[in-house]
Amino acid sequence: MNRLSLFQSQIMPRFLAAGPLAAVLAVFLLTACTGGQTVRPDERWPHQQQTDRLGHIIALEERLNRVGGTLLMANASLCRNHVRHLLGFSASNKYSYSLPMASAASRFHGFDERLQVTNVIEGSGARKAGLRKGDILLTIEGRPVPSGPAAEREIVKLLAPIIEKRTSIKMTVLRNDNAKAIQIPLVLACGFRVELGHTDNISAFSDGQRILVTRGMMHFVRNDTELAFVIAKEMAHNVLNHARTLHTTEGNRIIIDNLIQLTPNPAVASAPAEPMTEQYDLDSDTLGLAMALRAGFEIDPATDFWKRLSRASPASNPASYTALHPNSQARLERMPNSIKRLKAAERQRSNRSGGY
Repeated sequence: MNRLSLFQSQIMPRFLAAGPLAAVLAVFLLTACTGGQTVRPDERWPHQQQTDRLGHIIALEERLNRVGGTLLMANASLCRNHVRHLLGFSASNKYSYSLPMASAASRFHGFDERLQVTNVIEGSGARKAGLRKGDILLTIEGRPVPSGPAAEREIVKLLAPIIEKRTSIKMTVLRNDNAKAIQIPLVLACGFRVELGHTDNISAFSDGQRILVTRGMMHFVRNDTELAFVIAKEMAHNVLNHARTLHTTEGNRIIIDNLIQLTPNPAVASAPAEPMTEQYDLDSDTLGLAMALRAGFEIDPATDFWKRLSRASPASNPASYTALHPNSQARLERMPNSIKRLKAAERQRSNRSGGY
């Protein structure tokens, strides 16, 4: 069920290159689903452990959706040609999980054949329209919402021609056994997917279209502000086209595709990725901090956070964050001045209600 959350991890990459369908990716929320039949957690796990694991995954994804969604919506003007329309919610059904977890998804989290809203971002069109967690999707512009194993695939096809011609979408949802019509406005936002990586390595990746934050990083960050620093920096790498320029798009794509599986291939998960250059790291720091600030996060703690991360995630581990971003000293020396300059620029922007 992950975040943009309506879409299976094996399905999404095919749609990324499609013209109209590319916009559909950002219509819902942030992350791609962990993938129905495509993921295979250890089926020897006792039922209670499967249930606990599923609940933990859902909690991590909800947090990732909340923070990531705030950043995506606040920074459309900084995302250049990476802007898409966003409704601002995610939805899943029981087929969003592997077979061993489907029973727990149904029994303990209320999922069935139908797509159910799992998260609504504050400030989004969906939130303003009154969409709620737990709503069952019934119709979109009068057309039945697909259900069953292929629901996530089919709803993408349903939405593609609809969003091209509208600034809002009419939906009917089932809430407390009553049908309710909702008109959800489309909001411009950065068109990146933010995904959860199933590894305890403390790291994050981006491939130009997606951002992945590992489970280890989610456990490491102490609050939403620190998580925002991580997501915003990867957003900046995407906006600045660093993966494409460094010819690391394909390598990072393989890593992300692997880590969104509940049981990643350990050989791929531990393989070193191409490190970022010093200048690109410095540039992404500046833009990432600007994005965090614009989304309402306090950026003064950023320097201390990155210092703590460099100590906890040493470059001696080739899969660590510091190994991918080895220029910690240069970054940390420059960051305090960047923070002062960005805060001054943001005050000026707010005073004149313009942009940077």
